[in-house]
Amino acid sequence: MRENRLPKNCPMSNQKIMQKKERGESESAIEKNSGVFFARWKDNGIVTIGSTVHGVTPQSKTKRYSKTQKKIVQVDMPNCVFMYNKYIGGTDQMDENIARHRIGIRGKKWWWSLFTWLIDVAITNSWKLYVNSGHKVTQLEFRRSIVQEYLTRFKNAPKRKGRPSSTSSRVPEGIRFDRLDHHVIPTVDGKRKRCAGAMCTSSVRTMCNKCDVGLCVDCFKTFHTK
Repeated sequence: MRENRLPKNCPMSNQKIMQKKERGESESAIEKNSGVFFARWKDNGIVTIGSTVHGVTPQSKTKRYSKTQKKIVQVDMPNCVFMYNKYIGGTDQMDENIARHRIGIRGKKWWWSLFTWLIDVAITNSWKLYVNSGHKVTQLEFRRSIVQEYLTRFKNAPKRKGRPSSTSSRVPEGIRFDRLDHHVIPTVDGKRKRCAGAMCTSSVRTMCNKCDVGLCVDCFKTFHTK
């Protein structure tokens, strides 16, 4: 809950006072008119929560990193916060996932935050569907794969001097193994390229038109087979 959502007659310390306390400390109060239980807990920030079912006890433990001790320590957690984290879902879970990797490009237009939020929602929901289908991938890795896919499809990579450490790693798996429109073509201006096939050291004048990497005829099929 936000600070201004608490009843004015609720006898709890404000966030500035709570911020000075040790991590894991909490305060609680019951609003007389409605009977709603309110708790305020010091975590990395101040967490305020209201409940009609759960209270502070029984308290549980949660792991947090301590900068002063430079190690992971056990911190007390009120029962209402523990139950909220246990059964969190829907919009709350989506907001938490979006906050971890929110688009950070600032814009002066009023609609810009709404536009980037819609993109974040689409990516987050797509990631959840992808994970639920049996794939084990973090949201950050999922976002990186999307970026690599778009950069490869819609932008020409800049030419760099020297030989890359691993040619095949520059091609996203979504393009490399999609089995769509991969053809052997001559290299630009007939210049030689190092073959991207595993354990192949040949320098060739043939390449894949879609992956934009050098490939000899013998390695072409193997390179595009997962």
